Amino acid sequence: MKKHVAWHIVRACLLPAVLFSSRALADCAQDFARDNAYKPHAGAHRMHERKLPLSLLDGQWVPTLKQEIINTISEVVPPNATRITSDGLFGPIGLVVIGDRGWIRANGDAAWEPLNAAESKEILDGAFTSYLSFNRMSDLSCTRAEHNGRPARVYHYKMPSELQIGSHSEITAYFDDQTGLPVHVEVEDGNPRQRAKSTVSIAFDSAIAIQPPETAGQTPRAGNADPSGRRKSLYKHPPGEAL
Repeated sequence: MKKHVAWHIVRACLLPAVLFSSRALADCAQDFARDNAYKPHAGAHRMHERKLPLSLLDGQWVPTLKQEIINTISEVVPPNATRITSDGLFGPIGLVVIGDRGWIRANGDAAWEPLNAAESKEILDGAFTSYLSFNRMSDLSCTRAEHNGRPARVYHYKMPSELQIGSHSEITAYFDDQTGLPVHVEVEDGNPRQRAKSTVSIAFDSAIAIQPPETAGQTPRAGNADPSGRRKSLYKHPPGEAL
């Protein structure tokens, strides 16, 4: 996996949109903007996404990968630190940004590569602007429900699909009714041959700490520079040559 692929994953996790949809003046949109805005007083938080990619096989939806679930953990510690780790197809992906210094690791066998100040700033701007991405959102609606026995404000909206141009993913986000903080997110995305279902659990924890990578600047270990030979062993049901 190349650095630009890992960078795309990082941006998808953290980069917020600049504008709302045409419903920007509606009460629902205003409530979402208020709840989704980053709140420094809430302190450090961790988001754990569990994504299940699915492929259509003989009329049934089955897990695409042998590992089945892809875990991505995003952590944000005020005033200026964030970390992302993901157990992707070709080994762990990592990103750490502290102030104007940042490092990215494209796979588990790669060295940590430094980010420049502009890249680090872009990541932090996203992390400390909003909790959830809402890039090109549409069809925002608001309801109320309970989550883990507590009243919650529930926002449902669509965003452009990552799996098919012209399609949309469906996002359902739960915010605690008392604190106004996010607690749970569900995402569904797909096309006629592939689907992905994700759940995101969110916890606020003052004990979270972020340090520079211990191996930053070291050379990569030899032996796995090209992961293409391992592709077949990673899939239960390969979705196609494009992957």
